[in-house]
Amino acid sequence: VLMVVALRQCCYLLCELQRLQTISAREVWKVAMECAQLPLTTWFVFLICLLLSLLTVLEDADHIWETVGRDGHVHFLVALVTVLCLWNRTVLGWAMATTSNGPMPGDGMACSVFCGYYRPLSQTLRERMAQYEQDNDVVLAVKKLIILMPMSCYIEPELGVGGDEDIEVANRMDNLVISRAGIRERIFTNTVYKIRNDDDSPYYCVAEGATPLLTLNDMREYGELTAQQQQEQMNNFCDKIRELVEANTVCRSRFLLVKYNDVREDGTPVPVSSVLRNVIRKELGLA
Repeated sequence: VLMVVALRQCCYLLCELQRLQTISAREVWKVAMECAQLPLTTWFVFLICLLLSLLTVLEDADHIWETVGRDGHVHFLVALVTVLCLWNRTVLGWAMATTSNGPMPGDGMACSVFCGYYRPLSQTLRERMAQYEQDNDVVLAVKKLIILMPMSCYIEPELGVGGDEDIEVANRMDNLVISRAGIRERIFTNTVYKIRNDDDSPYYCVAEGATPLLTLNDMREYGELTAQQQQEQMNNFCDKIRELVEANTVCRSRFLLVKYNDVREDGTPVPVSSVLRNVIRKELGLA
């Protein structure tokens, strides 16, 4: 049993080392110490087994060694199966992104942002859009909030600040103020963007990134997720948020979910202006 548990903890150690962004002696030592930590109940079981083994050896040592030599492999397999049946992948939070039994981070993030932001926002979104058009003498091309879901999970602080010259911040709509979860007059802000449209009149739209995806991006950068786990949770988030939005009549008519690959095959970024322009043209029936 001791051998099998040690083997299991070594597997944990290898998994955690694979997640490290930078390999250093300090980080490796820290992870090794965390993997070596076992529950008190486990140490208690080890102690009981050790005492029983000592008593058995004192009683008939020759019989013990004869049994180990003859049936040692059988005992090892029994211990291996027992430990595998009790395999706890939640060690160090590893299972949060890998196990399929139970809630996923992507699912939880989708439920959180839907209940805490999108659903309250949907109640007055159209009215605030109409007020913006009246105050700024413009027409929004799409009367929906465009929610961008890039597959890289990275979202700029302001759309287009990375050198995209075809998009600029036009202004922002009136704030939505809601008292929620003990926060008095919590402020929600939405930004209007101006998209250049060749030689035609520019498009104005309300757009933003899905902020939980940026959290997944940060989790990968801090070593909490591998690139593969991030992609899995990104897909889980997109599927769940689409399910929640489609199931709500008001939200379905207020939000436009856009999942897209924001990196070309040659590794260059896709301009967010082109993504928004294509989405708007599709909504207007021009593409």
